[in-house]
Amino acid sequence: MGVCLCVYFSFHILAGQRSILTLMDLRAQKQSVAAQTALYTQQKEQLEKKVVMLRPDTLNADFAEELIIRKLGYQSPRQLIVLNAAQQ
Repeated sequence: MGVCLCVYFSFHILAGQRSILTLMDLRAQKQSVAAQTALYTQQKEQLEKKVVMLRPDTLNADFAEELIIRKLGYQSPRQLIVLNAAQQ
């Protein structure tokens, strides 16, 4: 009976729902989620900086012009745009 109990509990310590292996998987998932969270936080901060540059009271004319050229394709007839072949 004692041997059966030892085998039963040993199995559940190693492969059960609350086992050591499950704990290691959860820790790996936690690290992955933390890395994704850091990436998303960095992207959010970059977007917030861009939004601040487009507000009427703090409008950055250079940034707005660059955004218009890049997104809408508008440009001044006096402008010369040099395309880099590596970026295409």
